[in-house]
Amino acid sequence: MLYGNQKMREAMYDDIAKFEKENHCKVVFCAMVGSISKGMQRVDSDYDTRFLYLDYDENGEIIRWDQVEDLHEKDIHKCTYPDEVVFFDKVAYWELTSFLHFLIKPCLDGKYSVGLYNLVNWTFESPYIYDPYGLRSKLFPLISMFFNPAAQVAYYKHYIENCYNEPASENKLFLREYCYSSYYAMAINFCMDYNKFPPIDFNTLVCFCRDKAYQDRVKELTDRYYDQSRHYTLDNMEKFEMKMANLLETERDEIIDEYINNALRRCPDFSVDKFTTSGDMHYYDSMMDIVMKYNTPREEILVMKK
Repeated sequence: MLYGNQKMREAMYDDIAKFEKENHCKVVFCAMVGSISKGMQRVDSDYDTRFLYLDYDENGEIIRWDQVEDLHEKDIHKCTYPDEVVFFDKVAYWELTSFLHFLIKPCLDGKYSVGLYNLVNWTFESPYIYDPYGLRSKLFPLISMFFNPAAQVAYYKHYIENCYNEPASENKLFLREYCYSSYYAMAINFCMDYNKFPPIDFNTLVCFCRDKAYQDRVKELTDRYYDQSRHYTLDNMEKFEMKMANLLETERDEIIDEYINNALRRCPDFSVDKFTTSGDMHYYDSMMDIVMKYNTPREEILVMKK
Protein backbone atom coordinates (compact mmCIF):
# COMPACT_ATOMS: atom_id res chain seq x y z
CA MET A 1 0.00 0.00 0.00
CA LEU A 2 1.17 3.53 -0.74
CA TYR A 3 2.06 5.72 2.21
CA GLY A 4 -0.45 8.24 3.53
CA ASN A 5 -4.08 8.51 4.52
CA GLN A 6 -7.02 7.72 2.28
CA LYS A 7 -7.25 11.29 0.98
CA MET A 8 -3.58 11.28 -0.03
CA ARG A 9 -3.88 7.92 -1.78
CA GLU A 10 -6.99 9.03 -3.65
CA ALA A 11 -5.14 12.14 -4.81
CA MET A 12 -2.35 9.91 -6.16
CA TYR A 13 -4.79 7.60 -7.94
CA ASP A 14 -6.54 10.60 -9.47
CA ASP A 15 -3.21 11.90 -10.75
CA ILE A 16 -2.33 8.48 -12.19
CA ALA A 17 -5.64 8.22 -14.05
CA LYS A 18 -5.15 11.71 -15.48
CA PHE A 19 -1.55 10.93 -16.50
CA GLU A 20 -2.59 7.72 -18.27
CA LYS A 21 -5.32 9.50 -20.21
CA GLU A 22 -3.16 12.44 -21.25
CA ASN A 23 -0.11 10.36 -22.21
CA HIS A 24 -1.81 7.24 -23.69
CA CYS A 25 0.13 4.92 -21.42
CA LYS A 26 -0.41 2.50 -18.54
CA VAL A 27 1.04 2.94 -15.04
CA VAL A 28 2.02 -0.52 -13.77
CA PHE A 29 4.02 0.11 -10.58
CA CYS A 30 4.08 2.86 -7.96
CA ALA A 31 6.48 3.45 -5.08
CA MET A 32 7.05 6.04 -2.40
CA VAL A 33 10.74 6.89 -2.20
CA GLY A 34 12.75 9.58 -0.43
CA SER A 35 12.76 9.78 3.36
CA ILE A 36 9.45 7.92 3.66
CA SER A 37 10.86 4.77 2.07
CA LYS A 38 13.85 4.90 4.44
CA GLY A 39 11.65 5.32 7.52
CA MET A 40 13.35 8.69 8.10
CA GLN A 41 10.46 11.06 7.37
CA ARG A 42 9.74 14.11 9.52
CA VAL A 43 6.59 16.13 10.14
CA ASP A 44 7.64 18.51 7.36
CA SER A 45 8.79 15.85 4.86
CA ASP A 46 7.29 15.84 1.39
CA TYR A 47 6.01 12.81 -0.52
CA ASP A 48 8.53 11.62 -3.12
CA THR A 49 7.06 9.31 -5.73
CA ARG A 50 8.42 7.10 -8.47
CA PHE A 51 5.68 5.70 -10.69
CA LEU A 52 6.53 3.42 -13.63
CA TYR A 53 4.55 3.29 -16.85
CA LEU A 54 4.54 1.57 -20.23
CA ASP A 55 4.19 3.41 -23.53
CA TYR A 56 2.05 1.91 -26.29
CA ASP A 57 1.95 2.54 -30.01
CA GLU A 58 -1.29 2.88 -31.97
CA ASN A 59 -1.55 -0.93 -32.29
CA GLY A 60 -1.31 -1.52 -28.55
CA GLU A 61 2.29 -2.73 -28.74
CA ILE A 62 4.75 -1.73 -26.02
CA ILE A 63 7.33 0.81 -27.15
CA ARG A 64 10.79 -0.47 -26.16
CA TRP A 65 12.48 2.71 -24.98
CA ASP A 66 15.30 0.60 -23.60
CA GLN A 67 16.37 -0.08 -27.19
CA VAL A 68 16.86 3.61 -27.98
CA GLU A 69 20.60 4.20 -28.23
CA ASP A 70 20.75 7.91 -27.36
CA LEU A 71 18.16 8.22 -24.62
CA HIS A 72 16.92 11.62 -23.48
CA GLU A 73 15.34 12.23 -20.10
CA LYS A 74 12.48 14.29 -21.54
CA ASP A 75 11.27 11.22 -23.43
CA ILE A 76 11.04 8.81 -20.50
CA HIS A 77 10.76 10.93 -17.33
CA LYS A 78 7.65 13.07 -16.90
CA CYS A 79 6.30 14.97 -13.91
CA THR A 80 2.91 16.28 -12.89
CA TYR A 81 2.31 19.06 -10.39
CA PRO A 82 -0.87 18.59 -8.34
CA ASP A 83 -2.40 21.89 -7.28
CA GLU A 84 -4.35 20.98 -4.19
CA VAL A 85 -2.14 18.50 -2.32
CA VAL A 86 0.39 20.30 -0.13
CA PHE A 87 2.70 17.32 0.46
CA PHE A 88 3.54 16.77 -3.24
CA ASP A 89 6.10 19.00 -4.86
CA LYS A 90 5.65 16.90 -7.97
CA VAL A 91 4.69 13.37 -8.99
CA ALA A 92 7.42 11.64 -11.00
CA TYR A 93 6.73 9.06 -13.73
CA TRP A 94 9.40 6.94 -15.45
CA GLU A 95 9.01 4.65 -18.46
CA LEU A 96 9.57 1.08 -17.26
CA THR A 97 11.73 -0.56 -19.95
CA SER A 98 14.27 2.28 -20.02
CA PHE A 99 14.17 2.45 -16.21
CA LEU A 100 15.19 -1.22 -15.90
CA HIS A 101 17.88 -0.63 -18.52
CA PHE A 102 19.69 1.63 -16.03
CA LEU A 103 20.97 -1.62 -14.51
CA ILE A 104 22.85 -2.14 -17.78
CA LYS A 105 23.56 1.41 -18.89
CA PRO A 106 22.79 4.18 -16.36
CA CYS A 107 22.95 6.97 -18.90
CA LEU A 108 20.68 9.84 -19.94
CA ASP A 109 21.40 12.74 -22.28
CA GLY A 110 24.86 11.28 -22.87
CA LYS A 111 25.83 11.37 -19.18
CA TYR A 112 26.43 8.35 -16.94
CA SER A 113 25.18 8.47 -13.36
CA VAL A 114 25.38 6.01 -10.46
CA GLY A 115 22.22 7.70 -9.23
CA LEU A 116 20.30 6.22 -12.16
CA TYR A 117 21.66 2.76 -11.36
CA ASN A 118 20.65 3.21 -7.71
CA LEU A 119 17.09 4.23 -8.62
CA VAL A 120 16.07 0.75 -9.76
CA ASN A 121 16.75 -1.22 -6.60
CA TRP A 122 15.51 1.63 -4.37
CA THR A 123 12.19 1.79 -6.21
CA PHE A 124 11.42 -1.93 -6.12
CA GLU A 125 12.56 -2.31 -2.50
CA SER A 126 10.43 0.53 -1.14
CA PRO A 127 8.08 -0.71 1.60
CA TYR A 128 5.30 1.53 0.27
CA ILE A 129 4.15 0.44 -3.16
CA TYR A 130 1.10 -0.04 -5.35
CA ASP A 131 1.76 -3.18 -7.35
CA PRO A 132 -1.44 -4.42 -9.05
CA TYR A 133 0.47 -6.76 -11.38
CA GLY A 134 2.83 -8.29 -8.83
CA LEU A 135 5.88 -6.87 -10.59
CA ARG A 136 8.08 -6.65 -7.52
CA SER A 137 7.97 -10.38 -6.79
CA LYS A 138 8.52 -11.13 -10.48
CA LEU A 139 11.30 -8.65 -11.22
CA PHE A 140 13.27 -8.14 -8.03
CA PRO A 141 14.99 -11.57 -7.99
CA LEU A 142 16.29 -10.69 -11.47
CA ILE A 143 17.18 -7.10 -10.51
CA SER A 144 19.28 -8.47 -7.65
CA MET A 145 21.47 -10.31 -10.17
CA PHE A 146 22.76 -6.93 -11.34
CA PHE A 147 24.19 -5.89 -7.98
CA ASN A 148 27.43 -4.00 -8.61
CA PRO A 149 29.10 -3.21 -5.27
CA ALA A 150 31.46 -0.59 -6.67
CA ALA A 151 28.64 1.32 -8.38
CA GLN A 152 26.28 0.97 -5.44
CA VAL A 153 28.68 2.26 -2.79
CA ALA A 154 29.89 5.02 -5.14
CA TYR A 155 26.42 6.55 -4.87
CA TYR A 156 26.55 6.47 -1.06
CA LYS A 157 30.14 7.75 -0.98
CA HIS A 158 29.24 10.68 -3.23
CA TYR A 159 26.42 11.71 -0.90
CA ILE A 160 28.61 11.55 2.21
CA GLU A 161 31.47 13.47 0.61
CA ASN A 162 29.13 16.21 -0.56
CA CYS A 163 26.99 16.54 2.58
CA TYR A 164 28.84 15.17 5.59
CA ASN A 165 31.99 17.08 4.70
CA GLU A 166 30.10 20.38 4.27
CA PRO A 167 29.81 21.80 7.81
CA ALA A 168 26.82 23.94 8.74
CA SER A 169 29.09 26.06 10.93
CA GLU A 170 32.28 25.61 12.94
CA ASN A 171 32.34 22.09 14.49
CA LYS A 172 28.70 21.55 13.54
CA LEU A 173 26.82 19.68 10.84
CA PHE A 174 23.29 19.91 9.57
CA LEU A 175 21.37 17.37 11.62
CA ARG A 176 19.60 15.91 8.59
CA GLU A 177 22.84 15.40 6.65
CA TYR A 178 24.50 13.79 9.67
CA CYS A 179 21.65 11.27 9.95
CA TYR A 180 21.71 10.54 6.22
CA SER A 181 25.48 10.18 6.14
CA SER A 182 25.16 7.69 8.99
CA TYR A 183 22.53 5.82 6.99
CA TYR A 184 24.72 5.67 3.88
CA ALA A 185 27.77 4.57 5.90
CA MET A 186 25.75 1.59 7.15
CA ALA A 187 24.62 0.89 3.57
CA ILE A 188 28.27 0.88 2.41
CA ASN A 189 29.21 -1.63 5.09
CA PHE A 190 26.23 -3.84 4.27
CA CYS A 191 27.18 -3.94 0.58
CA MET A 192 30.78 -4.79 1.38
CA ASP A 193 29.89 -7.40 4.01
CA TYR A 194 27.04 -9.19 2.24
CA ASN A 195 27.64 -8.44 -1.46
CA LYS A 196 24.01 -7.56 -2.19
CA PHE A 197 21.68 -4.58 -2.22
CA PRO A 198 21.19 -3.18 1.30
CA PRO A 199 17.83 -2.87 3.04
CA ILE A 200 16.11 0.46 2.42
CA ASP A 201 14.71 0.95 5.92
CA PHE A 202 16.99 2.76 8.39
CA ASN A 203 16.12 0.61 11.42
CA THR A 204 16.64 -2.57 9.44
CA LEU A 205 20.10 -1.38 8.43
CA VAL A 206 20.91 -0.66 12.07
CA CYS A 207 20.13 -4.30 12.90
CA PHE A 208 22.99 -5.39 10.61
CA CYS A 209 25.46 -2.98 12.18
CA ARG A 210 28.06 -4.86 14.23
CA ASP A 211 29.24 -1.83 16.21
CA LYS A 212 27.13 -1.61 19.39
CA ALA A 213 28.56 1.75 20.43
CA TYR A 214 27.67 3.17 17.02
CA GLN A 215 24.18 1.63 17.18
CA ASP A 216 23.54 3.44 20.46
CA ARG A 217 24.90 6.78 19.24
CA VAL A 218 23.10 6.74 15.91
CA LYS A 219 19.81 5.92 17.68
CA GLU A 220 20.38 8.90 19.97
CA LEU A 221 21.15 11.04 16.91
CA THR A 222 18.02 10.07 14.99
CA ASP A 223 15.78 10.38 18.07
CA ARG A 224 17.07 13.92 18.48
CA TYR A 225 16.57 14.54 14.76
CA TYR A 226 12.89 13.57 14.85
CA ASP A 227 12.19 15.28 18.16
CA GLN A 228 13.85 18.59 17.31
CA SER A 229 12.37 18.75 13.82
CA ARG A 230 8.88 18.06 15.20
CA HIS A 231 9.16 20.81 17.81
CA TYR A 232 10.73 23.23 15.32
CA THR A 233 7.94 22.64 12.82
CA LEU A 234 5.14 22.92 15.39
CA ASP A 235 6.66 26.11 16.82
CA ASN A 236 6.74 27.68 13.35
CA MET A 237 3.41 26.55 11.92
CA GLU A 238 2.45 30.12 10.96
CA LYS A 239 5.21 30.03 8.33
CA PHE A 240 5.08 26.31 7.54
CA GLU A 241 6.80 25.04 4.43
CA MET A 242 8.08 21.65 3.36
CA LYS A 243 11.57 20.66 4.59
CA MET A 244 11.71 23.70 6.87
CA ALA A 245 13.66 21.77 9.52
CA ASN A 246 16.55 20.97 7.16
CA LEU A 247 18.67 23.75 8.70
CA LEU A 248 18.78 22.30 12.21
CA GLU A 249 22.37 21.77 13.36
CA THR A 250 24.17 19.37 15.70
CA GLU A 251 27.60 18.83 17.21
CA ARG A 252 29.83 16.13 15.75
CA ASP A 253 30.10 12.80 17.56
CA GLU A 254 33.46 10.99 17.65
CA ILE A 255 31.98 7.49 17.47
CA ILE A 256 29.71 8.35 14.55
CA ASP A 257 32.52 10.18 12.72
CA GLU A 258 34.85 7.22 13.12
CA TYR A 259 32.23 4.81 11.78
CA ILE A 260 31.51 6.99 8.74
CA ASN A 261 35.19 7.49 7.91
CA ASN A 262 35.93 3.77 8.27
CA ALA A 263 33.06 3.02 5.87
CA LEU A 264 34.44 5.49 3.32
CA ARG A 265 37.84 3.79 3.46
CA ARG A 266 36.19 0.52 2.42
CA CYS A 267 34.83 1.94 -0.84
CA PRO A 268 36.50 0.49 -3.94
CA ASP A 269 37.72 2.75 -6.74
CA PHE A 270 34.99 3.42 -9.28
CA SER A 271 34.61 5.51 -12.41
CA VAL A 272 31.05 5.86 -13.67
CA ASP A 273 32.14 6.43 -17.27
CA LYS A 274 33.63 2.92 -17.18
CA PHE A 275 30.43 1.36 -15.84
CA THR A 276 29.89 -2.21 -17.01
CA THR A 277 26.97 -4.45 -16.18
CA SER A 278 27.48 -6.96 -13.41
CA GLY A 279 24.69 -9.29 -14.51
CA ASP A 280 24.14 -11.89 -17.20
CA MET A 281 22.08 -10.44 -20.08
CA HIS A 282 19.90 -13.53 -19.82
CA TYR A 283 18.43 -12.04 -16.65
CA TYR A 284 17.74 -8.73 -18.37
CA ASP A 285 16.04 -10.47 -21.29
CA SER A 286 13.94 -12.40 -18.78
CA MET A 287 12.83 -9.13 -17.19
CA MET A 288 11.79 -7.81 -20.58
CA ASP A 289 9.85 -11.02 -21.28
CA ILE A 290 7.88 -10.39 -18.09
CA VAL A 291 7.26 -6.75 -18.98
CA MET A 292 6.15 -7.58 -22.53
CA LYS A 293 3.26 -9.65 -21.18
CA TYR A 294 1.52 -6.31 -20.61
CA ASN A 295 1.23 -5.79 -24.35
CA THR A 296 -2.42 -4.88 -23.93
CA PRO A 297 -4.57 -2.88 -26.36
CA ARG A 298 -5.33 0.58 -25.01
CA GLU A 299 -9.06 -0.04 -24.67
CA GLU A 300 -8.38 -2.89 -22.24
CA ILE A 301 -5.97 -0.98 -19.98
CA LEU A 302 -7.11 -0.76 -16.38
CA VAL A 303 -7.23 2.62 -14.70
CA MET A 304 -5.62 2.23 -11.31
CA LYS A 305 -8.19 4.21 -9.39
CA LYS A 306 -10.22 2.55 -6.65
